[in-house]
Amino acid sequence: MRRAALITATATMLALTAPPASATASGSWAAPTTAATSTAVAAPRTLTVSLRGLPAKSAPTATITGPRGFRQQVRLGTARKTATLRLRTDGVYTVTLGVLGRGAGLRYPDRATTRVTINAKTPRPSVVRRYRPARLTFDGLGTLRLGMTVAQARQADPSLRVRDRHLCVSATSSLADTVVFNPDGRLAFITARKDVLTAEGLGVGDTYAKARSIYRFTRTRLDVNTWDYIAVGRDYRTRPGVDARGSNGPVLGIHFPGAGPVDADDTADIRGERVSRLQLDRGQRCFS
Repeated sequence: MRRAALITATATMLALTAPPASATASGSWAAPTTAATSTAVAAPRTLTVSLRGLPAKSAPTATITGPRGFRQQVRLGTARKTATLRLRTDGVYTVTLGVLGRGAGLRYPDRATTRVTINAKTPRPSVVRRYRPARLTFDGLGTLRLGMTVAQARQADPSLRVRDRHLCVSATSSLADTVVFNPDGRLAFITARKDVLTAEGLGVGDTYAKARSIYRFTRTRLDVNTWDYIAVGRDYRTRPGVDARGSNGPVLGIHFPGAGPVDADDTADIRGERVSRLQLDRGQRCFS
C-alpha cells in the first residue's frame, strides 16, 4: 500500500514540475543559445565635389586635404565636372580649386578654398562651386587687390611669381602679364592677360564702340608716339570727355593698337579699332 502511494506521489511531482506543452512550443523552456552581438555599421563617408560654369573641354583639378595627413588631387575632366571620394576618417577636410589656364579661358572659382566637416551627422557632404571669368575691377584683378604687399598678394594668389626685385618688385600671375609693387611695397599696377574681362564685361578684342558705350568717353584719336590709351577713373566713369589720368584714384587703361591712318599731328583715328590691352594703375612709380 505504501509502495503504491509512493509511486503515485512521485508521478504527481513529475506532473507538477514538467513544463506545459504550450510553454515548450513557445520556446520559453528551450535550451539556452548564445545570441549574436549586433554592431551598427557606420554609414560610408564620401565627399562629392561639383563644379559649374566651365567650358566643356576644360579639366580643372581639386586638391582635398584632411586629417592624418590625407591629401588627394582629383581631375574633374568629365562632362558633369563631378567627382566623389570615399573617405575612412572623420574630421575636417579642405577642398582647394585652382585657376584654369589660358587654353580654356581664364576662370577662377567663386571660393577657391572650402572646408567641410565629415562625421556621423554629415557622412556624405557635397561641395558645389561655380567658376567665372576673371574680372579686372577698380579694386584689383581676381583675388589680387591694389595696395597689397608682396606677402599678401602671394597668399591671395598662389600663382604669383616674382621676376624682378630692383627699385620696384615686378611679378606675373595666372591672370596678369605684369604686376608691379611700388617702392613702398604696395601693389600699384596690373596688366591683365587677354582673357580677362572688366567688371562691366569689356575684354581684349572688343570694339571701340562697345568700350565707348560702357564707359562713355568721347575721345576718338590716340597719340601713336606715346602708346596712348583711354584712361577711365573710378570717379569718372560716367563723365564724358574726362581724362582720368592724374587723379588720385585707380585708373583703368583701355589700350587700342592705333593702327589706323596717322595724321600730321601723329594721332590715329581709333574708331574702327579693337581693344588690345587692359591695365589698372594706382600711381605706379616704376616705369617713368
